[in-house]
Amino acid sequence: MVILQLVKKSLGRRKVKALVSMAGLALSLALLLMLVHVKNSVFNTLERVTGQSDLIVGAPSQPVHLAMYGLFRMGNTPPAISFNVYDNLRVHPEVSAAIPLSMMESHKGFSVTGTTNVLFDSFDPAGPLAFASGGGFTQAASVVLGYEVAQQTGYNIGEMITIAKGSEPTIEDEYQELFTITGILSSTGTVLDNSFIASLNDLASIRGRFNNEPDKADGINLILVRLHNRQALLPLQREIGQQFSEPLEIVIPDQELAFIQRISNRFGSLMIGIVMLTAVMALITVFFQCQQ
Repeated sequence: MVILQLVKKSLGRRKVKALVSMAGLALSLALLLMLVHVKNSVFNTLERVTGQSDLIVGAPSQPVHLAMYGLFRMGNTPPAISFNVYDNLRVHPEVSAAIPLSMMESHKGFSVTGTTNVLFDSFDPAGPLAFASGGGFTQAASVVLGYEVAQQTGYNIGEMITIAKGSEPTIEDEYQELFTITGILSSTGTVLDNSFIASLNDLASIRGRFNNEPDKADGINLILVRLHNRQALLPLQREIGQQFSEPLEIVIPDQELAFIQRISNRFGSLMIGIVMLTAVMALITVFFQCQQ
């Protein structure tokens, strides 16, 4: 009790300095906890997306950019590649699932992803995606809503919407055909939550009519490829690079994610070390304040 009284009197004579020191200590501890949380969140996010695809095929680009866009939609949309690449990959004997992704349209600021029903069956390695209501592309001009999109827009099953060309479209870029909402996904914790997902075949037909070229269907931006056996990963990567005349980038996303994780771990450890040193200095300052 005597010691506590002496500490109280000592701090009372130096209120401003003591409060500043205590505030610095509290801030350091809060920052330390926040950095640990961010580091764990990054790790959990990378773990969650690992396995979504064994290969990502797209136009020539930086491998990290292709992986980050394919899995997180970070960065600029990669240039389009032809449907011929997808048609060949989906029937390859080593491929268990090939998911085409075409990001050339939008609706009210949200990205529209053109794909096939294979996405709902094979996107998550744990099993088919769950629907909060409705289902996949069950009719012509179908569109499925991600969980967050449905919450923000308030759209329901059966409603009809328009889709426009480009990420910042004008009225002239809006397609005349209406799309019917046939499903709303349950939360996936992935980029799908913030997307409208439309039938790629329907989008291709509409693009052709919109451009007055019925035989023209603009390409796709990415293909997520899942293999029957990962031992075929490197041979298939080389085969794809040699098979097609058009230039392609074939990325192994696990390698790119591992690189990103190493960088984030080093940066996170450095920041945690700095914050811990700051906390120790603040604690020492408080201690000497009490001794005076």
